[in-house]
Amino acid sequence: MEKGITSIAFPMLGCGNGGLDWENEVRPLMEKYLKNLPIDIYIHLYRKDPFEPEYRNINKIKNWLRSEPESLAFVEVWEDIQNLVRQNDSYFTLNNKIGFTVSIISHPEEGLGIKTQGRIVHIYKSQLVALWQHIRSFGFVIPSSMPSGMEKYTPFIIAILHHLPYLKPVIISTQYQEMNKESIGLQYIPVNHTKNLNVEEVYLDESTN
Repeated sequence: MEKGITSIAFPMLGCGNGGLDWENEVRPLMEKYLKNLPIDIYIHLYRKDPFEPEYRNINKIKNWLRSEPESLAFVEVWEDIQNLVRQNDSYFTLNNKIGFTVSIISHPEEGLGIKTQGRIVHIYKSQLVALWQHIRSFGFVIPSSMPSGMEKYTPFIIAILHHLPYLKPVIISTQYQEMNKESIGLQYIPVNHTKNLNVEEVYLDESTN
């Protein structure tokens, strides 16, 4: 009353996207704390929304995030990589068809363990974070722009990551006139575009590097 307020209206607090039960949870609390106020109290009752709150449909949210790869955080990318490896642990490099297997490792830190030709290589999650940040910033990655320490493992990384729906392999030439200076890189694409599984050709001026 001191503020000149003579009435106040409330919605059914927490009963929309909050998912609280009006009759058993919210109504008793609102009545308990509001009934003794010396002003008129109005509560707007509304019918139950026939549509599922968007935050509850996790799969829809994931699909939406993956349709905008430039906004996709690495936590979702890492989840996708792990799912790939769980579904298939055997791959071949795209350039010279070297076979290898991959597994999820947790020691000495989380990442990927690649076994090929009798040796095991570890690619750590922190390195993959740096790789994704580069791809997200520039839209592509080429062997020479790989994060430090990952350059020599580029064929294995590309062989795995190009299976993600928002990445595709591309043949990249850093010198247009010299076709022998080609290498395979990765480019991201929104998943709502048609993904061409063939390797495309991209030409970059050397100043791009």
